[in-house]
Amino acid sequence: MTKTIENELDYLKTAVHYLSWVLEEGSLVPDYDEGTAQEMARILKLMVQKVEGLPPNVPKNLVQAVVVRAIVGAKEYEAEELQEEELTAKVEANMRKAELAVGVKGHQIGEWRLATVDDDEPEYEALCLKCDGVVYANARTYYTLMTTDCDKSKNDDDVAIDDQTIAALWDMEQSGKS
Repeated sequence: MTKTIENELDYLKTAVHYLSWVLEEGSLVPDYDEGTAQEMARILKLMVQKVEGLPPNVPKNLVQAVVVRAIVGAKEYEAEELQEEELTAKVEANMRKAELAVGVKGHQIGEWRLATVDDDEPEYEALCLKCDGVVYANARTYYTLMTTDCDKSKNDDDVAIDDQTIAALWDMEQSGKS
């Protein structure tokens, strides 16, 4: 490549990167829908990455195919991002259910921390600050390795609450958020 062509390529790459940043940032294009602008920015970034990897003298129709692949890749990224958000929401809901379930039995749990990741599904754990029992939560469910009632806070007035009562309390909390 001659110096002029290399300069033009460098300017074009800089312009495309800047345009993608402007679309992501949004203040210079306030009339654009935020989701559309984000998607366009992803497409531009993917397009530059894919075009940079092409060998010399590639026919134009293959360059066009690379652009189509960048559009499809941006859609796939968006779908993965949405799936990850849904997974996170399910995990957080099960954490709240677990907190309610063990809290009504006298347990006081500490901070949640990542315990394991199986099949791309994270599982979190929290310890009871009183009895050191453990509760786990993931996207599908929660479960505990705790005594029915917290040993450190147990007295004669404590009454175990069954799973139906816990479910009813959870439903009341959820209906209050609507």
